[in-house]
Amino acid sequence: MSNELAAPAGLPAQATGDLPPGYADLLGDIKAEISSTQLRVRRIVSTEQICHYWRIGRLILDRQEQEGWGTKVINRLSVDLRTAFPEQRGLSPRSLRYMQHLAKSWPEPIGQQAAAQLPRTARPPAPPRVGAPRGGARRRRPRSWRGRCRRGGVRPR
Repeated sequence: MSNELAAPAGLPAQATGDLPPGYADLLGDIKAEISSTQLRVRRIVSTEQICHYWRIGRLILDRQEQEGWGTKVINRLSVDLRTAFPEQRGLSPRSLRYMQHLAKSWPEPIGQQAAAQLPRTARPPAPPRVGAPRGGARRRRPRSWRGRCRRGGVRPR
């Protein structure tokens, strides 16, 4: 086996003159697809993680109400869960109490609003902002009293 033919990993192609026409467009399209997919995946994972935390907190709350357990159960749950899932983070007693607090703060399951679940094309257009300038002209925001004092427009007595 010879290492002479192996190109170093991570280096971009150096010869750009022999690229076919439209290659740059294809590369740009693929980069945009990867970026948008990564963003969607992060958003979905974040939403699912919050729902996961809420469900764990709800399970703890419900069982404590049914059985009349105290707060020491959370410490024991933490030890047992970390033993069962040693590579999992977020199972400390403090994290479990945060999950419990989340479930107590939102008694109903957390989900998207109905409008957010619709595809973008099915949503009605947003209403125009009140006081928004028309025709692209920027309206200058009036300065506050303090701002006028700093710039010398109003002199304090």
